[in-house]
Amino acid sequence: MNAILEGHRIPAATLRDDDFDAFYQQRKRRLLEIIEKAMGKKSLCKFAQAAFRTS
Repeated sequence: MNAILEGHRIPAATLRDDDFDAFYQQRKRRLLEIIEKAMGKKSLCKFAQAAFRTS
């Protein structure tokens, strides 16, 4: 089952641990990596997040 979840970029460990915050952050990072790879460039999302943290 873990292999199936990981194949869909779903972090099995945090899902099973019922750690929503860690699961969400890992899932978001993994999906963003796929998007960046397909686009061939880095996402602006990372820059926007950094800007909001410093405000």
